[in-house]
Amino acid sequence: MKEILFITNRLKKDNKSGGYLGSKRNLENIVTIFGKEKVDIYDVISKNIFSRIVSITFFNRLESSSLIIENKIIKKIEIENYNIIFLDNSGFGYLAEKIKKKFPEKKIIIFCHDINYCFFSSILIEYKKDKFNLKSFFRILKAKKEIFNAKINENKSFKNSDKIITLNSRDTKLLEKEYGYKSNAEIEVTLPIPKIEKELKKLFNSVEFNLLFVGTASLKPNLNGVEFFIKNVLEGVEADLYIVGKGMEKYKEKFEKLNKKVKVIGTVENLDNYYLDADAVIAPIFAGGGMKVKTGEALSYGKTIFGTIESFQGYEMDYDKVGGICNSSKEFIEKINNYIKYWKNNGMPKINKYTNEIFIEKYSYNSSIKKFKKLFEELEVKGNTNDNTI
Repeated sequence: MKEILFITNRLKKDNKSGGYLGSKRNLENIVTIFGKEKVDIYDVISKNIFSRIVSITFFNRLESSSLIIENKIIKKIEIENYNIIFLDNSGFGYLAEKIKKKFPEKKIIIFCHDINYCFFSSILIEYKKDKFNLKSFFRILKAKKEIFNAKINENKSFKNSDKIITLNSRDTKLLEKEYGYKSNAEIEVTLPIPKIEKELKKLFNSVEFNLLFVGTASLKPNLNGVEFFIKNVLEGVEADLYIVGKGMEKYKEKFEKLNKKVKVIGTVENLDNYYLDADAVIAPIFAGGGMKVKTGEALSYGKTIFGTIESFQGYEMDYDKVGGICNSSKEFIEKINNYIKYWKNNGMPKINKYTNEIFIEKYSYNSSIKKFKKLFEELEVKGNTNDNTI
């Protein structure tokens, strides 16, 4: 008999974003705790773009959810009789409300990859920075609708939850401030220790210092951040910059025209080679929410990282030993150039020993599995208490 239903919209095969990695972690940790035979998965997939637009515009839905999908899930719960429903997003509010109304005895866990309302609000600010045209107008309109829908759905999610999980203290505070609920657990981003199976090849010029940026082009803060770095930082450092990430090839001409030291790779099947052959990773991200999974990914490969406060949000470590926090072009230039001097005088290292150690200690799967176990144990002991209001 299945014990838990894991509901997500982030595990699509063509999606390798930070959200995908976060959801994959959640599922794999839960399977480790309960066993594969006790975990069922429901992928919320809306293939019909018209249906998605209608659901968002007229029915205030988020995360590809719809009336049809919600009713299918309710039917599935009725047949399978799961004890625990794990909603892998705070945007499934209408679904949470329906589940709790029909099955009040079921335990509902809400996992917040961020606080949707605050995340979409920060994205709106980024869109407003663009030159105004018809395309930017519709982006702004869409973001405003997502903010509106997020407030409704998150209110419903938290009201009908038995446990709420946040990623970090910032999201915990936002949860309390915006909705008046407390987090039952902070389970930060964790990742598996990379298994490098294939023989690796050299990708970058071994004489030059090579910086790597990894991020999907579908997220506006990634585009704004890397463009800021190219325009304001790159000319001031002795380094080449490689840009990798789904859809980034669309910006190849634009970014490479800005500086001859830029090489846009775009979509790749496997990141192992790029991370391992890079001398350092940059994360010039100035907006967003939750924790940046790509920062955790760079940690998992033992890389030196130079990033903003936003990119390190939720990660507790000695930032100077990892690389450095840089919130201005001056700070990026100064810290990267200082590290390049160290790099040249110390055998041109690819691996940062401190980064590697802190990842294994705090941000590998072992850490999050312990926290998930504790949460599920509390759920069994306390039962359906819904005690997370302030």
